[in-house]
Amino acid sequence: MAQRLVAIANSTGRLAEYSSTEYFDDACAVPGNGVIHSGGKDDDYVLIADCSDSSYYQKHHCTVEAEDGSWVVTFWNDDNDGHLLYWSPGKHFSHANPVAGSKDWLEVALLVGPGPVAYWTQWT
Repeated sequence: MAQRLVAIANSTGRLAEYSSTEYFDDACAVPGNGVIHSGGKDDDYVLIADCSDSSYYQKHHCTVEAEDGSWVVTFWNDDNDGHLLYWSPGKHFSHANPVAGSKDWLEVALLVGPGPVAYWTQWT
């Protein structure tokens, strides 16, 4: 049920940008070695895009990408699988990186690290 992104932490030291193919108004800068409240246009959270297979990916995913293009993390939730959260260390659809437990979380926080890697936690 992971549907709301509340915070993004960026431990890479490189300025990044959050964006969504569905919710353009929620785009925001994510400073290197910084944390932001991903408030979106309502100042509370951003919605995570629904994407159940590769045919939907192009128009239904979220991205955090280094401004210099050195790394990118994309993510979405599978609306056909209880909104299980998935992420990819690139600009492609994959079911290789599910976030364990995320079906039980409504709100999440993301930490992007070098590699890139994405660490997820329930927002409480």
